[in-house]
Amino acid sequence: QPDFAEAHINLGRALAGKGDPAGAKAHFAKAVEANPNYAEAHNSLAALLASEGAVEEALAHWRKAIALDPRYAEARYNLGNLHYYVRADAARALEEWRAVLRLEPDNVAALSQAAWVLATSTESSLRNGSEAVALAERSLRFSAGDPAPLLSTLAAAYAEAGRFID
Repeated sequence: QPDFAEAHINLGRALAGKGDPAGAKAHFAKAVEANPNYAEAHNSLAALLASEGAVEEALAHWRKAIALDPRYAEARYNLGNLHYYVRADAARALEEWRAVLRLEPDNVAALSQAAWVLATSTESSLRNGSEAVALAERSLRFSAGDPAPLLSTLAAAYAEAGRFID
């Protein structure tokens, strides 16, 4: 079944994990070709394209994934990262991360990213210390891993909120 999109996604992931981004990209593209309405295929291809610096192509695939499935939190999270880290658009990133949190209120990565922007943005209109504190504290409650990066975010949030003792 050469048009079995799910198989192409699985093989693409395996190849990416083995350090073969070209092979992974080929299979993600085949998955999109086999099923253009498969949001996961667009998300996977977008992530690989973004890692290669093909920002506009990645953006188009993430937008397509979200158009196909507006509740696809992973694609929204990834799109937020692209806006923040690549396009330096903190406002758009924050929109996407907030959308993730409406879908998955305990998403530690989105909680932490949103808290960081709310606490540290160079755009004063985006800063909100009390919201940053609330999100950072929630990220710690839901986290199962190393709390150190989350504690950094919480410290920045406390500072933005004027809670220097904390």
